Amino acid sequence: MLEYKELFAIAAVVIGFSAYIPYYRDVFANKTKPHFFSWFIWGLLQGVTFFAQLVSGAGAGAWLNGVGSLLAFSMAAVSLVKGEKEITRLDWWSLIGALAGVVVWIATSNPLYAVIIATAVDAIGYIPTFRKTYMKPHEETVSAWALVVVAYYLNIPAFDTFSVTNLLNPIAIGTVSLTLLVWILVRRAHLKGSTI
Repeated sequence: MLEYKELFAIAAVVIGFSAYIPYYRDVFANKTKPHFFSWFIWGLLQGVTFFAQLVSGAGAGAWLNGVGSLLAFSMAAVSLVKGEKEITRLDWWSLIGALAGVVVWIATSNPLYAVIIATAVDAIGYIPTFRKTYMKPHEETVSAWALVVVAYYLNIPAFDTFSVTNLLNPIAIGTVSLTLLVWILVRRAHLKGSTI
């Protein structure tokens, strides 16, 4: 019999996976243009967070980041063909920040430091998507981001150990994803009302 924590983890993984269905649909219909740097950074950092959470006794609560890492890397690969082609200096700095965070984590060998660094850099990984969304808000899939928000918040009760190491990432990334979702909707509304 599954424990309630595992049920929350399974629900979060299913919802997180489900977020990719409309996103992939829109990418292949040329409606959504994923940004390679964001998706690569998210895949890398979710993987780091997954392993740090496992070491910290997260239990089933780590599953979402493990599956999310694989899915983000798959979207990064797809974005090489179907994604945003405009790469800016800010995008490069975001990628360098992500890679630097991994190096610092390896040097510290501390799961809490790993999650703090990974979460901060994960949030930085949103910068290219926020920038792109400012100009092209219709190139993001609202339902996918809404599902990501639900998955991260739903995942919180799934942790075996409630600690900063385990809870920082889902709370922070859920909140950044919610902010991006609102940003998309506000930008769409603004452009719809614009006379440009």
